[in-house]
Amino acid sequence: MISVVIPTYNKANYLLLTLTSFLIQSYTDFEVIVIDDGSDDNTKDIVDLFKGKLNIRYFFQENKGRSIARNVGINNSQGSIIVFNDDDRIAHKDFLLQHHSFHIKMDSLVVIGEKRRILSVWMNHILSKRELLSLMKKNRELIRIFTYQEKEVLFKPEDLINNFEETIAKYEIAGNEGNFDELLRLFTNRETKKFHFPWLMGTTANLSCAKQLIQEIGGFDENYKGWGMEDTDLCFRLYFNGASFIYSDQAVNYHQIHPVNHSSKYKEFDRNLEYFMRKYDNIYSRTFYLWSKGLIDMDGANFILDNIDVITSNISYANRKGRIY
Repeated sequence: MISVVIPTYNKANYLLLTLTSFLIQSYTDFEVIVIDDGSDDNTKDIVDLFKGKLNIRYFFQENKGRSIARNVGINNSQGSIIVFNDDDRIAHKDFLLQHHSFHIKMDSLVVIGEKRRILSVWMNHILSKRELLSLMKKNRELIRIFTYQEKEVLFKPEDLINNFEETIAKYEIAGNEGNFDELLRLFTNRETKKFHFPWLMGTTANLSCAKQLIQEIGGFDENYKGWGMEDTDLCFRLYFNGASFIYSDQAVNYHQIHPVNHSSKYKEFDRNLEYFMRKYDNIYSRTFYLWSKGLIDMDGANFILDNIDVITSNISYANRKGRIY
């Protein structure tokens, strides 16, 4: 059985569509665990709508953060496979089927699914001009909404249930989410060259792993607070515990884009990055730091790891000759 772990905080309207997408999954042996991290909106009422329709359980905690919330979900799960899906991500109908298909073929596996974007709630200034034009070209009814409405819900749960593919096609924003093109290029070419950073691709927005593997490494590190790095840390430890990573462009979910406080988000990320560096302080973490700050590209980072023995030997030699101060 699959256990879908969904932490949530004050995103009831988005969670409604996310949970609806699990009503129409082609793979049916699963449970959904929602961990409410201190919401003060109608999140619980939304979850209650799905009781009797989904195998769903709800846990509430005071606001303690993503790591603790996900650990609660893992510790209360009954499935042997954990699938992480965020509260604002609509799962494709074959989402769980695709994740499951890899785990029945191979043990010690982390499956990273494809993350796309969709507009479920229109708000002013939420899209770039290019994105606005792209959506209006394929869905002309949006011209009126984008022109005259400041905010509008674009589709409802019944639209997903009755016309999933058509609804997604009308409101999907072109292009994959995130900045993983550079990582994907090296990852998919790893047959000819080892890629040392598959753990960087793993985010709990769309990821699956055997529950036993997660428990073996102690789950999420609960010292991470706010946004970012807790899932990178988890994947880092899974990688060095022997897990293999695979990317699936068929295990798809769709991020319902929404307003984000970027300044707060980046501050939290920087704080968590500093903790990650203090925690590990090795060649992998240092090289990752250089990449994350834009000081080297991923080709350069991978080159360093490919040649670390030669680089270390040269530094040691230069040190003995008094050429490094």
